[in-house]
Amino acid sequence: MNFAAGFAQPGSQRNIHGLRVCDLDWNGALELVSGRASACDGHTMLSFLTIEKAKFSSRDIAYRQILESCLLLPQGKAMHNAARAEDGKPLPVVIDGVAFTMALLTYMAVPKRIGVAGDDAAQVGEVLAKLRAHAPWHDFVMLNRDMSGVKVDVLLAGMLREDQESWLHHTVSRDDARVAIAVGPLFKVLSSEVAGMPEIFRKLHMSWLYSLCAEPWHIALGKG
Repeated sequence: MNFAAGFAQPGSQRNIHGLRVCDLDWNGALELVSGRASACDGHTMLSFLTIEKAKFSSRDIAYRQILESCLLLPQGKAMHNAARAEDGKPLPVVIDGVAFTMALLTYMAVPKRIGVAGDDAAQVGEVLAKLRAHAPWHDFVMLNRDMSGVKVDVLLAGMLREDQESWLHHTVSRDDARVAIAVGPLFKVLSSEVAGMPEIFRKLHMSWLYSLCAEPWHIALGKG
């Protein structure tokens, strides 16, 4: 069953490699996810679908079922080509997960409680500092891996040593978070320091953007 069908109107989704993918522009995607984070009830798991993830899911049925339970936003130029090949027209946009997550934090003007979970405590601590500087009106908290007794509006899962979607599927429930996001390489981008970074990017708390542009291979990462 494709649980993602309830997350967006049918006209705003496309079928790519057998998976329902949101067919939205940036504003539409931000509005949709922000709305889910403010909803009185419900639970949405968000993932950024690359062509590598789509292909892997065709070989791993369990992973495919997890993706089918997600709200999927398309990431990578290859998704444009796949959409055009399947129904003759490209997607309105492809959305980089790192940039989208950071944009979402600023788009949500009403303060939210945002949980941050990863597999490296030192890295998560550094990420928390960067996120608090980026959007100081939110309450960012470090979460334990077992998620016991925790309730947040948005959960950012940034594991690098295991599959983020699978961890979210098996660990996080509707009682834990309204929106849970598999953020891909976001934590690695936030915790990296690129040589030669102009000081203005640090002062504006935009070092993540400079890192992303200076090392664009981050957005080409496949599954995970």
